[in-house]
Amino acid sequence: MNRKFIFACAVYLAIFSLGQNSSWAQEVDFSREIQPILSDNCFLCHGPDISTRKAKMRLDIKEGVLQERDGWAPVYPGNPDDSEIILRIFSEIENDVMPPSDSHLALTAEQKKLIYRWIEQGAPWAEHWAYVAPTQPDFREVSDPSWPRNAIDYFVMARLDREKLTPSPPADEQTLLCRLSLDLTGFAPTPAERAEFLEAPDGNRWQQQIDRLLASPRYGERMAWPWLDAARYADSNGYQGDKDRTMWPWRDWVVRAFNQNLPFDQFTVWQLAGDLLDNPTQEQKLATAFLRNHMINGEGGRIAEENRVEYIFDQLETVGTTWMGLTMNCCRCHDHKFDPISQENYFQLFAFFNQTEVTGGGDNPSTAPMMEIPGQEQLRRIEDLQKRLNTVERQRTEVLRQVASAQAEWKSSKPKELRAEHQDLSFLDDDSILVSGTNAEKDIYSLQYRDWSEPIAAIRLEAKRHESMTAGGIARSDSGNFVLTGFEAQLLTEGSAPESVKIQYARASVEQNGFEVAGAIDDDSASGWAVWQGQPITSDQVAIFYLQQPIQLQPGQSLQLTLRHESVHEYHNLGRFRISFTNAVQPEELKWLSMNEQHEQLDNEMQSVRSAIPRVMIMQEQVHQRRTFVLSSGLYNQPKQEVLPGLPSVLPALAMDNRMDRLALAQWLVSPENPLTSRVIVNRLWAQVFGVGLVKTTDNFGSQGERPTHPELLDWLAVEFQRSGWDVKHMMRLMVDSATYRQSSQRSAELQELDPKNRLLARGARYRLPSWMIRDHALQASGLLVDQIGGPGNYPYQPAGVWQEFTFQTRTYPQAKDASLYRRSLYTFWRRIVAPTMFFDSATRQSCSVTERRTNTPLHALSTLNDTTYIEASRFLAQRILQNPAGGETARIREAFLLVLSRLPSASETELIKSSLQRLRQQFQGASFEAEQLLQVGASARDQNIDAIEHAAWTSMALALFNLDETLTKE
Repeated sequence: MNRKFIFACAVYLAIFSLGQNSSWAQEVDFSREIQPILSDNCFLCHGPDISTRKAKMRLDIKEGVLQERDGWAPVYPGNPDDSEIILRIFSEIENDVMPPSDSHLALTAEQKKLIYRWIEQGAPWAEHWAYVAPTQPDFREVSDPSWPRNAIDYFVMARLDREKLTPSPPADEQTLLCRLSLDLTGFAPTPAERAEFLEAPDGNRWQQQIDRLLASPRYGERMAWPWLDAARYADSNGYQGDKDRTMWPWRDWVVRAFNQNLPFDQFTVWQLAGDLLDNPTQEQKLATAFLRNHMINGEGGRIAEENRVEYIFDQLETVGTTWMGLTMNCCRCHDHKFDPISQENYFQLFAFFNQTEVTGGGDNPSTAPMMEIPGQEQLRRIEDLQKRLNTVERQRTEVLRQVASAQAEWKSSKPKELRAEHQDLSFLDDDSILVSGTNAEKDIYSLQYRDWSEPIAAIRLEAKRHESMTAGGIARSDSGNFVLTGFEAQLLTEGSAPESVKIQYARASVEQNGFEVAGAIDDDSASGWAVWQGQPITSDQVAIFYLQQPIQLQPGQSLQLTLRHESVHEYHNLGRFRISFTNAVQPEELKWLSMNEQHEQLDNEMQSVRSAIPRVMIMQEQVHQRRTFVLSSGLYNQPKQEVLPGLPSVLPALAMDNRMDRLALAQWLVSPENPLTSRVIVNRLWAQVFGVGLVKTTDNFGSQGERPTHPELLDWLAVEFQRSGWDVKHMMRLMVDSATYRQSSQRSAELQELDPKNRLLARGARYRLPSWMIRDHALQASGLLVDQIGGPGNYPYQPAGVWQEFTFQTRTYPQAKDASLYRRSLYTFWRRIVAPTMFFDSATRQSCSVTERRTNTPLHALSTLNDTTYIEASRFLAQRILQNPAGGETARIREAFLLVLSRLPSASETELIKSSLQRLRQQFQGASFEAEQLLQVGASARDQNIDAIEHAAWTSMALALFNLDETLTKE
């Protein structure tokens, strides 16, 4: 017997054993039923990756499936019995069966039957659904035309009709309002908002609530959180050093963009290539910080080029996940195992990002290119300081003119005696003194003046240039600088002890930072006047020493001046100088020096303001183009063939007249020709509202991703998104205004069994709220919330020692001590190496993440029952309720329910809470110390007028309300 005959018998027996039921004649859907089987079981060895392809056979493309070779083909349409695939999957011979036993893969009997029927029906082929441009299908007829509120509902009901299911009734109005408010703002409605909604007349009040919430500034904050996860936003670099960075102005831009409803196509282009637009605005350049949110590796021994390549890998893969829903990272090293994306395609995409002015060197958390983003207050201060600087500059110019005409007021004279301890002093013709001889490590100059007939009110010391000095300057040190550690004046009278002349203050033309002229009159040799400004000294300098009281030399008296050079900076001695005196109470030079000092103070203040301006990393192309190569195994130093920018062949090509740069790529991503972006984004918006996407694998639209549960609805939404002008608020409005959205989340036992994950949408979504939203709700309900948009990251409560543990004791968590403790979670400082501990279900922000994580693990309860935030919120809520004098215990319970649950309690719930409060009072009566401890949790002040036992009992009750499943769950 030949092989084919034996296999055919095996196939016949297998098919016979499966039975020929009524489903046999049903048309097999290749995309939904066959392609996933092939992808999961065959593509690893017979897929896109040529390096692992066996027998040179491809089953991921039609040509490969039908290719005949040596008298056989994988598939003969209409003839399954002769098709090699059928012979192999039904074989019982170990060496022939597919998938092979060592792959640990196996087809079920039903999957084998499907493949057989598919071939029997002619093996119809279809391209992977995600790579085909969406079209907007017509509405289907539905069993109940009165149920749909908009287009979404027609597609949902059509699917329910097919499954012989009916939609659930609408949820009650207060549940709907709470659901809507959480989805659009991240907060439950306040009691006032609830009352306004329930008391409003029927008609379009639901649409009015949608309008109100979409217009709320909180909408942008709520929409920003998942985008920050996708953008891997954080306030530090990551890796071992994990230095802080300043990227929060970009985060605030994202909030503004959502609030202003920036069309998503512009939102895309600005973030990927805003710097390449014609005459880009500051906002458009700031938006490109999206790509610079990657981690930065500053560890010792890292190679700059290796870092740079890694950063581009991250940028490319983030774009691939965020906009295309494709897993790109495996293509760094080889062709994709499951999707038609080759390693060459990967580096063609890499080329788009390979021209940025990033070197990869250093561990600075703010690496170029960068831009300054001053706030409004900083801009105001800069403008004010600049005006004051301009005014001082004009005044200084005028004073200089006055100085020029008042030079005669200063009179110089040769001292009668002069000496230096170690060097030689001699006179020059202009009464200046030249220092010569061997330069000394330290020295003291002494000068005596006699026969001076006029009063002396101030003494001027001029440091003058001379060719014999270093670089023709004013001093003898290698740098040309000097340090005058002391300037002293004494009256000498024969037969009497020297009398010190008090110098009230001093002014100088130039002062070195840390060596101001005041240091020359403070009796401290560690300080002194110096003039170094980071470059050779090329101008004369002057200091004026202003006496506390003018002096008049009497006959027989002399004035001794002592110039000390006793700095630890050796050899820093004045080289040429001149002394002059004036009898003017306020010489014109003093005005000029005062102007200099004022100008310097303003300039220092300007520098201080500018240094505090946030500097954000952005994208910017370099002048010289880099060449791009395929890198063997993704290694930066293993280049292979050169590639140019391009797209995978499975996707529509860029227009030939486009520039092949990031701008071209960004514009292509939001072009009608691209089949992915609009689908990917509306699917994530859907997941945000309904808890799970129409495609469950929000990060993977490839062959290993899930096929849409409602493909027509997904395509309709994708086209509508484009048709609306990429209007995100329009899409959110469509979703929340649908009858599908308004269904009750209650489920029957039958529905739970038929559709436990609610993929058919026969009921409303019900799922655990994210930790950040739970925290925000607790802050709002308690009254602690500080509702302030934007600004640097804040430091709310966190267990002690977490940062130290993860950073080798190099970082200490600086917990806030002010109202910023109670700001919205969006603004919490995010250390990349260890995310904020209160967000136990959030992305780490180390790489792009577009899939929400949900958990009800013990860690969840551990946080919401014990974390300082929730205990303090409970304490403050109890205080808020107890401070309200109106009503008794029942009214207070009603208020607590409204604040926490957005509804009133039932009679039985009220009685239960009352009995619980009574039990808690009794418990705390016998444990007053524990009550006091409970009331000390958190930084907010406690109202001491409230009885501690009563306050503790209500605090415990409030904490229980915050931890109810109803509070923690979106109903």
